[in-house]
Amino acid sequence: MRIQHYRFNRSQGLIYREVGQQIQPINEPHLDAIILHATPPILGRPFSNMLQQEWIGLCFLDSNLDWSYALLSSGNSNALRSFLDYRQNLKAPLNSVTTRITLDEQNSRTGHTWFMYDFEALNLPYGFDGKTYLENINYPLVDTRLELPFSPPPSLNEIRNQFPSIISSKPSFKQSSTDLRTQFIIWD
Repeated sequence: MRIQHYRFNRSQGLIYREVGQQIQPINEPHLDAIILHATPPILGRPFSNMLQQEWIGLCFLDSNLDWSYALLSSGNSNALRSFLDYRQNLKAPLNSVTTRITLDEQNSRTGHTWFMYDFEALNLPYGFDGKTYLENINYPLVDTRLELPFSPPPSLNEIRNQFPSIISSKPSFKQSSTDLRTQFIIWD
């Protein structure tokens, strides 16, 4: 198991994985993640080239089951709303599903293009037992490289106990949430 860091570039619609000091686009238009912990939104500026905005920190298992981190940013379009809606409407712990994160293209009437987050709940990988998988894992649930004042996460034992112990009895999931900001209201 390795620790991975991912980035979502909402201006270009690309998802990158950090490799050493460089970033490489992943070969998929989406990122599948078993989200172990998502922080509440916090206002900050973790990168000097970006304006201050709200951020959500994700800790998740990627498709290779590597321990991974990524940030979701609000930008000028309140892009975090789609994740908060997804989380609220899921009616199950985030780690009981695989969450597919896609960057969905949006266009304004003036021709400006940007990308919003789209979230879809899928079944966990066949035979995956998170409780057993996390038995000997002691990585932090919040990316310690970031200087954002996230509140303390739950203990890893609490996360382990949320996983269903019998995979075959889990309900089937296929739920999505998209922030459709292409619908503008024009006041005359």
